[in-house]
Amino acid sequence: MNGKERTLFFFGSISSAMGFMFTGIFLVYIIDTDYSQPGENIATDFALWAVIGVVPLLFGITLCYLAIKSKKKRQADLLENQILQLAGDLHGKMTIAELAQHTRLSLKEAEELLEGYAKTGIAERHISDGGVFVYYFIHVISREEKEGSKPLF
Repeated sequence: MNGKERTLFFFGSISSAMGFMFTGIFLVYIIDTDYSQPGENIATDFALWAVIGVVPLLFGITLCYLAIKSKKKRQADLLENQILQLAGDLHGKMTIAELAQHTRLSLKEAEELLEGYAKTGIAERHISDGGVFVYYFIHVISREEKEGSKPLF
């Protein structure tokens, strides 16, 4: 986690812990209170329980969720950049094994990612003479091809 995510998760954890603690305290208080006595109002106690216990608990859980979601998104973006860099280094063509070899992905994860790229049109799936799938990243072109490009009009 980066600093922002750590901070978000820290405050989310603190808020969740406080909310959990106050929720428990208020539930015990509500259970132990004799509401037949004058001046005791269950609606007020439930409102306090919700505001002081449940709201901070839900707020904290939400902060923790957002921190974890942000971390996963950032890691997915970093992995995508790493894959595109590798595609450039390999002249736009790579196999499942090459992707797994150059990243922290397992063969199964590499296959799923490359298949996803093929389904979305980012890459095309070709097959070698030996029967190995080769994924061709159609938007990754060589420097010579870039320099030889011509204007549309």
